[in-house]
Amino acid sequence: MSWYVLRDIATYAPFQFNSGYAHLLYAPLHFLQVNLACYLFCFLSLLIISLFVRINYISAILIFWFSICLSRFMFSILNGSDSVLNLFLLIAVALPLSPRLKPLGVITQEIISSVALLFARISLCLIYFLSGYDKLMSSAWRSGTAIHSIINLDYFYNPTFIFSASNTLFMLMGWSVIIFEISFSLLIWFKKLRVLFLLTGILFHLGIIVLLGFPDFGLVMIICYAVFLPIKDVSKG
Repeated sequence: MSWYVLRDIATYAPFQFNSGYAHLLYAPLHFLQVNLACYLFCFLSLLIISLFVRINYISAILIFWFSICLSRFMFSILNGSDSVLNLFLLIAVALPLSPRLKPLGVITQEIISSVALLFARISLCLIYFLSGYDKLMSSAWRSGTAIHSIINLDYFYNPTFIFSASNTLFMLMGWSVIIFEISFSLLIWFKKLRVLFLLTGILFHLGIIVLLGFPDFGLVMIICYAVFLPIKDVSKG
């Protein structure tokens, strides 16, 4: 999604390696600034291969490293989705169970993977809870003014949709978002309610994608729902 602006960034705001530490930490950016298309092709190839081959520690680390470097390169245009994506890619480094690491032992490796999965779930819930709590403390969200403001932003709201409503409806929409985000973080842990909240969340983020023209954040959050899928059943398949 950021591909079309990367060349402009490389031309007008190239990344500056100000220290030896930066040269090492962001080493792939040397390659990116020499041949942007080749860097992106290599990154895309790594992602595609990882979809068809069981993820392992090396591929997980490489994906995280490439993503961190790309985010640092695009620092001037980052949004919350990039931070969420990189957080979960970092957690994913500890998730693989293959190959078996003999120094750790099978049980220890499974414990590390389980803890990483639990941490990913907690992180996702905290994102929703803190976002909902922040909105709850905001008079603009409680009164619906925030929804009204978003709809009237030409550069943020999808101009193909024409929407007008009363202040009461705006307030109900604001409270619906608050209630969903807080309740998701608390009730997603109950298996009987999990499917309901996951489906509601998907519809919620699809609405953000379509109405607000904000696809990267919506897609990242939907993908993160995978941490609540039945992992054992997936691994058997």
